[in-house]
Amino acid sequence: MREMNAREMKCFTEANSTFCNLKKYITKEGEKTKGTLIKLGHILLTLPPTHSLPLVHHRQKPFHRPLYPNKSHHLFRPRHHTPFACTAIIYHLKHRRSADNIRDEARRHNAAHNFSAKYVPFNADPTSTESYSLDEIVYRSRSGGLLDVQHDMDALKKFDGQYWRSLFDSRVGKTTWPYGSGVWSKKEWVLPEIDGDDIVSAFEGNSNLFWAERFGKQFLGMNDLWVKHCGISHTGSFKDLGMTVLVSQVNRLRKLNRPVVGVGCASTGDTSAALSAYCAAAGIPSIVFLPANRISIAQLVQPIANGAFVLSIDTDFDGCMQLIREVTSELPIYLANSLNSLRLEGQKTAAIEILQQFDWEVPDWVIVPGGNLGNIYAFYKGFHMCKELGLVDRIPRLVCAQASNANPLYLHYKSGWKDFKPVKAGTTFASAIQIGDPVSIDRAVFALKNSNGIVEEATEEELMDAMAQADSTGMFICPHTGVALTALFKLRQSGVIGPTDRTVVVSTAHGLKFTQSKLDYDSGEIKDMACRFANPPVQVKADFGLAFFSANAEAQASRKSSPRVNNDVVQKAEELDIDVLVHGEPERNDMVEYFGEQLSGFAFTANGWVQSYGSRCVKPPIIYGDVSRPKPMTVFWSTAAQGMTKRPMKGMLTGPFTILNWSFVRNDQPRFETCYQIALAIKDEVEDLEKAGITVIQIDEAALREGLPLRKSEHAFYLDWAVHSFRITNVGVLDTTQFHYGVFFAYMRLREQEIRNLMWISECVAQNQKSRVHDSGMLVGDVFLQNVEGNYAGNG
Repeated sequence: MREMNAREMKCFTEANSTFCNLKKYITKEGEKTKGTLIKLGHILLTLPPTHSLPLVHHRQKPFHRPLYPNKSHHLFRPRHHTPFACTAIIYHLKHRRSADNIRDEARRHNAAHNFSAKYVPFNADPTSTESYSLDEIVYRSRSGGLLDVQHDMDALKKFDGQYWRSLFDSRVGKTTWPYGSGVWSKKEWVLPEIDGDDIVSAFEGNSNLFWAERFGKQFLGMNDLWVKHCGISHTGSFKDLGMTVLVSQVNRLRKLNRPVVGVGCASTGDTSAALSAYCAAAGIPSIVFLPANRISIAQLVQPIANGAFVLSIDTDFDGCMQLIREVTSELPIYLANSLNSLRLEGQKTAAIEILQQFDWEVPDWVIVPGGNLGNIYAFYKGFHMCKELGLVDRIPRLVCAQASNANPLYLHYKSGWKDFKPVKAGTTFASAIQIGDPVSIDRAVFALKNSNGIVEEATEEELMDAMAQADSTGMFICPHTGVALTALFKLRQSGVIGPTDRTVVVSTAHGLKFTQSKLDYDSGEIKDMACRFANPPVQVKADFGLAFFSANAEAQASRKSSPRVNNDVVQKAEELDIDVLVHGEPERNDMVEYFGEQLSGFAFTANGWVQSYGSRCVKPPIIYGDVSRPKPMTVFWSTAAQGMTKRPMKGMLTGPFTILNWSFVRNDQPRFETCYQIALAIKDEVEDLEKAGITVIQIDEAALREGLPLRKSEHAFYLDWAVHSFRITNVGVLDTTQFHYGVFFAYMRLREQEIRNLMWISECVAQNQKSRVHDSGMLVGDVFLQNVEGNYAGNG
């Protein structure tokens, strides 16, 4: 690091003094704030890039732990690298010519074209002639409205949809500069006139489109649900898609000697992370305004690590936005917030990617979480551009999902799009969308109206529950995606979104940025929240071992002194002239535990008693692995009892979804898969009982209703697999075997729909048994129901 000269030393001393005294000068609002920040900005611009300054906290205690023990908070100005040094850090180089890198190769293959783009007033009258070059520094129209980037569609339409599809597809998965980026692979539609040397890219985009098979089937009854993981990106959020475009244009402006010495933004966490990373890659100073104590530690660390100049302000995002507007209006600092329409050009490429990943088939729905609302318009713009240029023939319906604590668009939508009113944003776990006065409200309304769109909201508990449910099926999403999934739950429940609709939920950030909120949820430590899907860690001692569980052999050995089947029991049954006998099951401790002890994949606690009803207690098994039947479970006892009488002795088994619903079930695979495994084990037992001469077999299903999901939209799927698992158990029985089953209900009044479901099971058994009847003329598989009110556990 070179030594500072006298002028720079003077500036550095003055800046240090200004920083140290900033607290006494800055008030929450007014001319003192503005004046001090402007003064600070002028000093900042004169300093060499390698010297550090302390982090300023505005009327607030420090909101993160010290980076250096016993020292004040420090963060470093962006390091300036040469373009080739940045390339070595950020970009993956392939072996090419000895003196070449991917930028050099791009120069040799640069093709001329006549595509262009410009700024125009957003949604302006077609007769308006107001426009601006992209090389101008302008954020609003002359009337104060938003701007939009307008492409020369006539030039683009000279090529048909098939040409553009083939061109974009040919660039996927390549390292050719800059087309290896999911954004710059659509360069002609983004910034067509920028030179490849000016582009700053981390090969962002090309993010995973995840088939949420288990989540869709288990929780929504859908089998065509997809999650677009835009957050799996360079800085962990979809903001990278827009920031590569904005910083690339800033890089171009600086080379054109435009008055841009740095880039600034207000942020709720993700924008600042993306801005600081891309500016650091290009060697451009960046400054970010963050609302104190309102972003995650990971989001705070990112701009600090990338060398941005960070200001922590004791206000909300809207207050930070007001400050950055004032600073950028007075200083040659380029504004990077979504007020700047350049970012939307990069974000719209996610919509084009979705179409590419579906082989240019259009999904029915796309659900996007919204805060400042630029993203919903960006998705609309991407889909609309594809339709206008002939790549597809329609656009999907869009849904914007907001947190109920920051829901100005939702309220505007519910009012019938009447006069928009900002709100005071409350605290939400979805911190990046905690915005009460969104800049892009007009853009969002335009997009939703033109896509027949919908706006939904999610409470804090709903979004956290949805996030936990998604995580339990193999995803690891952010709270903002939880907001979008909650919207999907509501639209699915209301029937707006159908079970076969192809639906894409956009995930905007990586779950690793929000580990603290996830941990708080799973630990059940969130105030006034039930945390219904929490998975708290279990605290165990270091000497934990197999003693925690009672071994199966020991459990069975403890019952060696139990009474055995004897002739007295059988003789008494014959005296009562009972046609089909049961042996009383004295060898069994519980209708579930007995079978679980003999099936693989089950474990039992030594003292994990749970009250069933009254004084009846059970020890529910823990299903921790794949279920199978190593050997017959009831054949010995049933054949022994059958040997004591010439009358039929019934074999008694517990059904698969009763064993499932009365157990603690592994959560790393769908419940129906575990249920099918149990059903196959019971089927093997049925076949062995038949081989042993047992001609009457009964399967009891006591817990059909207990597993019924709370959401009505999930009932049909549950009943489908529950009934199917029951059919598996008896599908192979012989024509000479009577097959009985019992269904138990307790604590509830049977409704018409439930009776129909039970008769459905009866019909299934009849189909399996070819409608056979036994001696009394009754259909085998008759359902015996006992509708019990009060606190008595019913039997059937």
